[in-house]
Amino acid sequence: MGRWVELSEEAVCRAWEEGRVKSAVVQSLDGGRHRGPGPDFRDARFSTETGQILTGDLEVHRLAADWLTHGHDADPAYRSVRFHLVVRAGPEAPAPSGEFITLAFEPGDVPLPGWGEPCRGAARRLVPEELWAILRTAGRERFAAKVARARTLILLFGREEALYRLLVRAFGYGLPGPGFGLLGFRVSWTRLRAELAGLPADQRPARAYGVLAEGFDRPPDPVSPVRPANRAGLRLRQLASLLAVAVDQGLWGLFEGPIFRPDPIRAAVASLRVAAPGLGVGRARVIVVNALLPVVAAWAGLTGDDGAVDRVRAAWDAAPGLGSNFITRYLPGRVWKLDGPIPAAEHQGCLYLYEDFCRPGRCGACPVNEKLGVYSERDGHFRGCAGRRQRTAARPGQGGR
Repeated sequence: MGRWVELSEEAVCRAWEEGRVKSAVVQSLDGGRHRGPGPDFRDARFSTETGQILTGDLEVHRLAADWLTHGHDADPAYRSVRFHLVVRAGPEAPAPSGEFITLAFEPGDVPLPGWGEPCRGAARRLVPEELWAILRTAGRERFAAKVARARTLILLFGREEALYRLLVRAFGYGLPGPGFGLLGFRVSWTRLRAELAGLPADQRPARAYGVLAEGFDRPPDPVSPVRPANRAGLRLRQLASLLAVAVDQGLWGLFEGPIFRPDPIRAAVASLRVAAPGLGVGRARVIVVNALLPVVAAWAGLTGDDGAVDRVRAAWDAAPGLGSNFITRYLPGRVWKLDGPIPAAEHQGCLYLYEDFCRPGRCGACPVNEKLGVYSERDGHFRGCAGRRQRTAARPGQGGR
């Protein structure tokens, strides 16, 4: 074990991901749980001696004391950690406090048979076009779910308020915590718009930011250990600028024209970036695809405008890539070994498969494994998983939802 203690955390992560471990039985060092951007592996799954399934994020360290040395105990990005995989406990390990389980890493010389997901290396067993087709179909399923959600919001609150709530939520994609998701419910667009309408145009952005900040679940910190584009305070200011611009004509009026132009996504992205200075093309595209297109499709469906529904669906299918996140790097790249860029529809398909099948361990019900003929359990659940590698030695990016 000594030679492994001298290796980097990246080497230990790589060995864990590849299954080069001594045994599939991983020993808990303390028998209890303690407390702990982001863990090394997402959604690891372990089966206990009693058959209980434990799921959670997993962080890797050479020494157990590195948890405190690296400041993870005070970092909100690590609150989801349930498993702490270490090579050596040492005398300065964190004291048990009921939040995570410390596990002993014991290296092996060769990968264990059956380690990892049953769909690993699917591109070697299926024609790549089949996998891309599965992703595209899954992406359409995800879009249909987004349209259904938007339809419910329209029926409950009206189309203007529905668009506002979906836009607010989309501005928060990639940020930790539920802040932006709750903000749209805490601060209504009707209330905010009425308050801003009584102010001169040059005072509206600052007032909008103040009202939104009051409704945020925590103070937006302008100084944060993430790249500037992923800081909550900056996103909130961009959102405030957009809302200030939309006071007179409304959000629907701001986007209704661009969304029905020949290239609706490009036009809507341009309008969004003008209204929210500093917003990048990639982030704006994520917002358009995840918020604007679903609510327009939902409204068109409710009003019987089948032509508009078809145009929005065609725009969704033709949307360019949305960047990458750990899920899109994990499934197509690391697990299936697919090459090439990922268009927006397939990107959304990755998220759909991960959230509906990978995360809950429903591998046996996944369309990929159905195509492969793989069923790991009679009930359709895959019980053992090392976790989904979130990052490598390079810093992880923040891709679209």
